[in-house]
Amino acid sequence: MQAIAYDMRACVRDTNHVVAKSHLQGGPVHDDPSQNAIVLNSLRKMFASPAPTTNHRRWHRIVMSEPARVSVQRGESRAAMLDEICAGGARVKISQRLAPGSVIGIDFKTAAGGHHCLNARVVHALKDERGFAWRCGVCFIDAEPAQIRRLDDYVEEERRRREVGFAMPRN
Repeated sequence: MQAIAYDMRACVRDTNHVVAKSHLQGGPVHDDPSQNAIVLNSLRKMFASPAPTTNHRRWHRIVMSEPARVSVQRGESRAAMLDEICAGGARVKISQRLAPGSVIGIDFKTAAGGHHCLNARVVHALKDERGFAWRCGVCFIDAEPAQIRRLDDYVEEERRRREVGFAMPRN
């Protein structure tokens, strides 16, 4: 691989690249060890695989689409949809904005037949880009350790099932 010697006075610049004019015009290419290292490092960065991301969450979560009931102040109950869930909280899709910091009740069933009725604090509420729904992140509060363990077991079992998949029947 040949390297290009960059003379900053004789360079063509665009928004993403700096290319020597002599190289564009088919002129001589000079070998400069320091420039070789720069080009090589640039190529390494460009083609290197991204660094693995670490899971910064306390609990694993899964994406889901399960109906739920959300109880707000004064016992009012609204239909909602669970978008994501973990042992520590959930993301709820609902037609009305829930105020961050407010405490709500969430009543839902999991696919494994478990029924959960938990209190949660609204952490954030974001409006969907399309439609009229709000996506609210909630953190479960006042949950008993047995409830948390049962929910975590469900999430882990569901994650494993989704990773492995299942065999399709043959006709």
